[in-house]
Amino acid sequence: MNNSRIGDYLSAKWMIFLAWYGQSFFGKLIKRCYEAISRTWTNSAFVRAFCAPDQWDGKVKKSLIYKIFYLPFAFLSLFANSWAVRLCDWVKSTMLYKAVYCLVHNLIAVNTRFLGVFLLCGGGVYVIAAREFTNPLYLGALAFALVLCLFDFSVLRALGYSVVKPLFRIFLSVEPEFNYYDETQLKGKKRLLVAAVAGVLAGFLAAYVSPLIAVGLVGALVVLFNVPLGIAITVFAIPFLPTMLCAGLAILCFFATFLKKCAAGDKEWKLDIVGFALITLMVIMFICSLTSVARENSLSICLLQFALISFYFTIINTIKTKKQLYSLLSVFVISGLFVAAYGVIQYVFGLDMDKQVWVDEEMFTDIKMRAFSTLENPNVLGEYLLLVIPISIALMWSNKKFWTKFTYFGISAVLLLCMILTMSRGCWVGLLLAAAIFITFVDGRYWSLGLLALFILPSILPASVLNRFLSIGNLGDTSSSYRLMIYLGTIQMLQDFWFVGIGLGSQAFNMVYPRYSYPSIDAPHAHNVFLQQMVETGVFGLAALLIVFFAFFRQMARSAKTLAKKSMDRVMSIAIAAGVAAFLLQGVFDYVFYNYRVYMMFWMVLAFGMCLRYTTAREKEAADD
Repeated sequence: MNNSRIGDYLSAKWMIFLAWYGQSFFGKLIKRCYEAISRTWTNSAFVRAFCAPDQWDGKVKKSLIYKIFYLPFAFLSLFANSWAVRLCDWVKSTMLYKAVYCLVHNLIAVNTRFLGVFLLCGGGVYVIAAREFTNPLYLGALAFALVLCLFDFSVLRALGYSVVKPLFRIFLSVEPEFNYYDETQLKGKKRLLVAAVAGVLAGFLAAYVSPLIAVGLVGALVVLFNVPLGIAITVFAIPFLPTMLCAGLAILCFFATFLKKCAAGDKEWKLDIVGFALITLMVIMFICSLTSVARENSLSICLLQFALISFYFTIINTIKTKKQLYSLLSVFVISGLFVAAYGVIQYVFGLDMDKQVWVDEEMFTDIKMRAFSTLENPNVLGEYLLLVIPISIALMWSNKKFWTKFTYFGISAVLLLCMILTMSRGCWVGLLLAAAIFITFVDGRYWSLGLLALFILPSILPASVLNRFLSIGNLGDTSSSYRLMIYLGTIQMLQDFWFVGIGLGSQAFNMVYPRYSYPSIDAPHAHNVFLQQMVETGVFGLAALLIVFFAFFRQMARSAKTLAKKSMDRVMSIAIAAGVAAFLLQGVFDYVFYNYRVYMMFWMVLAFGMCLRYTTAREKEAADD
């Protein structure tokens, strides 16, 4: 039986089951309850506020404060003028630019001969300068570089013509692009001279400064010359890289977007309603950093957060098509698969057990391990998975091809298993909320199956997981009582600092919190994103943050309302909103912005949602014309 027949057979069996279930007494009862609730919900004032027309958005964009906040983008637009285009054309005509252009495109294409000459020259210089004449690792690398020089083909080109491309299309419904390079740069002998000179310079830089600096400089050049590739690399790499490197990539991508717009004479910078609210929040954060009790530290944290938030504006000003967006979503999910797989392996084989400090060993004697993968903390890993899982489920749900659906089903299963192994109760509750939102707005008929699953799960889940879940709200657990005491201490702080806050960061918090804390209750933050935001930036900062969330959910709700009921775009809009809602629910139990990599990914997911809103609106306008 071929693949298509297997898919047709399973789909037919599933449809038969749904038809039988729909005619059953229980199915009809659930359907009537759902329809009654749906009618009440649809006609509620809450839904009307979220799905109202664009009048509010239009008024904001005509306001003086919006024009003031748009000034940085207007300033950037000044550079995308005729003189800037002429300057860029002149730069492109210089020998240095041509040499760097040749270097970057040969590296992107992974041309073996070019790479061999580059590594041979760079490695030779490094070995001589560092006096590593007998190190077998370096000698082996030089031998490998010599072998590469014997061949002259491009790996990326080979992948484009190989079975890899169809496999991506079959299993992920993604058309991977392998044409990121300029074919004309892969020919001729001059490119080998460029490889030799660049290799020598990289070797000296590695020997006398740092090998990481040399690698980073080459990577930066790749991002500058190909912004979409740089964004894709960043989306994939965030969970695996240190915070400062993530911030550097975010700034680099933003700068590369700016240069690209200048070179193309593109003056348009998108500042949507969510971005406007976000800039309002950034202004308040900066002011509160200036008035902070730990000004220097708060300002450094403020600048770091600005760098991470800039990735939001990079994405919404770069992603123009749904193909680009869905490719990024697939990259995000595949990255999540690697993170989750490592978390599962970590749990199964007991890796890094010496780092386990997150379990009440007296209350949970059967839990010896919690998965935390590359994110250093099980709760942080759970928060990351809350953003990834709904997108993976949506890709599985809305794809019609059997093998694509099967692939995303497998990925979603690994992500869900890793979520269970985090033993993060707040994240589990958040995941239930995401599931409830997704089922309600995608297809309410599945509510009955969800209720059935809730009855079955207790009988198949391990006792350790079930006991952990049932302990939610139990103040006998040190984690729960610890958080409650922190909340109470933070609320006492707010009585004195509710207006302007104390400034950003743990240093400011630790300077003030001990005066209000309960005995022996130390904490680096408030363990609640909303309390922490108000402590740091006062009532205005909290209001600005809530407006960002309101504006985002409003855009997602309007997007879902205007799209066809079973379309992939509508399902994805709901999934992204569900993930963000789950993340914010976890924010009630923990300070979800404490890990800056997750902080960056949160704004990145909001950018995904807004890009989906733009691309679908653009398609609708084109269809109407």
